[in-house]
Amino acid sequence: MPIRETVVNMAEKVSGKDLDGDGDVGMRSCPVSKQTGTSCPAFRNPAFTLPVYPPLDPTNTPTQAEHGVLGQLDGEWVNKEGTYGIHTTIMPAPGTTSEQMFGAFHFKTDEYTEKLKFTKKDGPVRNRFGSNEQFVGAVNYEQNIADRNGGEIHFEVGQYLWLGVWTHEKAAPYDKVDCLYSREATEADVKADLTFPTLGAGAQGPQFLPPFSISRQGSIPHGNAIQLFGSQPKTDTNIPHKEIEGPPEIYPGAFEGVTWEADSVAFHPSMGYTAKELNAATNPDHPRLGTRTKPDFAAKTTPETYPPKDVPPGEFLEFVNSGPAYMGRIFNGAQKLNQPGDKPAEMSPLFPYCVQPNFKLVDNNKKLVEDGFEIISHDKFRLDTQIDGELGGLQGHQGGSLNTVGTERYCKVQRMRFTMWISKVKNKATGLIHDELQYEQVIHFQFQFGTNGTKTLWPHIQCNTLVRKQLTPEASGKRSRSA
Repeated sequence: MPIRETVVNMAEKVSGKDLDGDGDVGMRSCPVSKQTGTSCPAFRNPAFTLPVYPPLDPTNTPTQAEHGVLGQLDGEWVNKEGTYGIHTTIMPAPGTTSEQMFGAFHFKTDEYTEKLKFTKKDGPVRNRFGSNEQFVGAVNYEQNIADRNGGEIHFEVGQYLWLGVWTHEKAAPYDKVDCLYSREATEADVKADLTFPTLGAGAQGPQFLPPFSISRQGSIPHGNAIQLFGSQPKTDTNIPHKEIEGPPEIYPGAFEGVTWEADSVAFHPSMGYTAKELNAATNPDHPRLGTRTKPDFAAKTTPETYPPKDVPPGEFLEFVNSGPAYMGRIFNGAQKLNQPGDKPAEMSPLFPYCVQPNFKLVDNNKKLVEDGFEIISHDKFRLDTQIDGELGGLQGHQGGSLNTVGTERYCKVQRMRFTMWISKVKNKATGLIHDELQYEQVIHFQFQFGTNGTKTLWPHIQCNTLVRKQLTPEASGKRSRSA
């Protein structure tokens, strides 16, 4: 459109008069979402296919926030008595540097107890985007984790944000409060913001459609500030799938008998071994399924047995330069547990959880059934710092981790993904229903370079199952003292 015509149209919007005699005042007959009138541009705006946000009344803005699936998190969550989460962490071995002597790592794994507190903010956080406005529902969180000896091993604070969803069915199923609004310029706006001749009353740009409904931002005193994005699974009608029937499938194939899963194991293919190889090694007759057993090479990768002795030189060199020799110690992960009195600390093996931590979640849900409980339904959402395109590669807005200088150089966070499940659990004996929160968090540290020039990724995984702190004895399956 010529500059003169644009200016004339803006002047028409302000004056309300047809200044150029084309029978159209400021192209008002051509709104963003459809074409009408003779002076409309010859194109179809993609916004035509989008649902329409309600117009915002600036004198009557929302005072209550919608928190969507995050609303049910409010309160403090802890481990059930006698249960523990688990972490696996790969970090540079003493004496290594990123510039030289790279690649050697120290493997640490511990069971832990956790206090995870969420505080829902009642009022919305208003984001003004010009032609669109967003009212965010914020949930603060504080996470404290200690190992079984009582030592603090992780502390984190941050927020989960409900960014809103909008479909042709409005914000279903979370539609008590609107989160997204359209905003056109009013006569008062034009005067107050001195927008003539750029904008006139009624001016409005394209509609903003959030690609995600949830974000998480956190601060970790190791020196990381994280930002992740994601959403809930969608139904066939493209709305968030709320209260999915039955128990959650913790990893793909878990309900089909698959044991080791590529995105769940505590080692990465760049370390020279894969979950596919592990399934085949532990169950040759059914190589896709695997079993919870150690591969043969695990016995050769303990402090007592490595490097292997009494083997031919050729075989020795082949093994010590192999992926299994590099990552095999993970199968022998153990934690040091202090003993009462003057007794020396003992090493407690953590296989198979040290190899695939989300087995903890799977086993918790199996035990619920064995103890007379039923998982009626669950909600799920997944967040990620990297958004993969459908055709490969990264696509669209990305999250990430900002790191301090030392962390960036020696322990760079390359990717972080997080999945949370909130399940409704029924005690069959009492009929009482309680909530259980489960999560899996996988962080990839990028350490040094492989000998062929590629980067090596070392996973850091956390998994846990939590219940509300005020969980009653009846809901947990225990009798109250008065019973």
